[in-house]
Formats: sequence, C-alpha cells, structure tokens
Amino acid sequence: MFWFAKKKTEMELCLAEMAEIGEELYSKENVFKKQILPHLIKKIEKNVKEIPKKWNYNKFTRKSYLKNEISHIAFKLIDNGDCYKDTGVLNEDGEAIVQIFIQMLGDLEKVKFMDSNAVIESKAELEKAISHSTSPENKKKVVAACLSELKKIEKDFMDRGWIFFELIKESAIKSAKDQNKTFWSTLEGYPIKTIALLLVSNAIMDSLVSGEYHIYRGKLSMAGEGLKNGYVYINSELIKLGYQTKESAQKDLHSLESQIRQMG
Repeated sequence: MFWFAKKKTEMELCLAEMAEIGEELYSKENVFKKQILPHLIKKIEKNVKEIPKKWNYNKFTRKSYLKNEISHIAFKLIDNGDCYKDTGVLNEDGEAIVQIFIQMLGDLEKVKFMDSNAVIESKAELEKAISHSTSPENKKKVVAACLSELKKIEKDFMDRGWIFFELIKESAIKSAKDQNKTFWSTLEGYPIKTIALLLVSNAIMDSLVSGEYHIYRGKLSMAGEGLKNGYVYINSELIKLGYQTKESAQKDLHSLESQIRQMG
C-alpha cells in the first residue's frame, strides 16, 4: 500500500519560506516578525490565487519573490513615518527595518533579481525617505499649525463679510488633517500659511466645478459667486507670498472659469 504526502498549498509553501527568511535575519528576526511579517502574510493571502501566474518559478525561486515583497514592505514602513524618534532619526525598530531592507536588496542582487543600478536607486530612495520623514508627534504639530492658520483665514473671510467660507471649511480641514501630505508640503519648502491658503483654494475650486453652486449651465449662484471672489482673493495672497505670479494666477482663474462655464 502506498501513501502519498498531501501536496502543500501555495500559502503553506510561502509560510515555510517566510520562516526560513526570518531565521536568516538572526538578531533582526523579532522585528521582522513584529513589523513586516503581518503585512507580508496579509498581502500573500490576498493575492495567493494569482501568485502562480505572476511569479515565474522557472526564473526565480519563491524565496526571491518573497524577499522582493519584504523590501517593498520595509520601504513603506520607513516611508510612513512611524519608525522615527525625530526628523530623519530612526528608532530602534526603524534601524532594524532598514537593515532588513538592505539585506533583501543584497540577496536579490546576488541572484540577479535586481541589477546593481536598481539596488543603488532603491537605497537612494530610502535615504531620501529617511531624511524627509519624522515622528508622528511632529506631524501632528504641523497639522495643528495648519489648522490654526485655517482659522485665521476663516476670520479674515468673515471680517470681509464673506460668509461663504463655511461652504468649504470642512473640506479644507479634512485635507489639512492628512498628516503625510501636509508634512511633505512643509518639507518641499512651503510655509504653513501657503499650505493653508492652497487647501482653501483647492476646496473652492472643487466646489465651483462640482455644479452644486450653479443656477444653470455656466451661471453661478450667489454662493458660487462668493466662493469665486474668495478664490481670487486667495490667489492674490499667494502672489504676495511669492507662491505664484500674477500671470500664473490669471491663467488659473481662466482655467477655472472655463470649467465653470461647462458645468451646471
């Protein structure tokens, strides 16, 4: 009588390879299991049916494909800012994740999964991410400063009798609370006031081209005209701050007016 071993599923084979990779990481295994492995398992489970089609095992091993996925996850963990003590300063787990990232790239280069240029580019991207990232606490401070600036803009509008700020207030606040986008804007050199003005400008544009503030096609309601006046004012403030020129502001206004004419 012959007994045949049950064929392992793709998920089981992947899990076995993950365990081996963890053992290869030695002192960094705990960080791998805690920070990276849950993301990796979730991703593999989600796409396990497609893996046999996407991963060419005649060209590279399953382990190589998994290491490639690990490098992507490690990069995202570093890039999202949760592994930092301060701007550009990694915490202990962050340092271990960087080491894992570098080890994965090295292993992938050895088996020619990546060429040397790709490895160099990936490392450069990681260095850039590290230098631009910060702790969650610092991001919260930037968001708080932006929200404070939005309150000043709201007061400015109200002092001028422009009550229509309320129509786009929640949209601007929601955008300001996107920590990563708001913080990256400061890293790109924009002052908080400029960022807040841009959030208001974008919220006004989105509202005006939605058709919600039209009486009929191409014709704004009173509220719509109020928002448009606010948009022109915001642009004038951005010119004062040196964010844009009179010419670029006029071009933006013409573009907005063209979209307004098509809506309603």
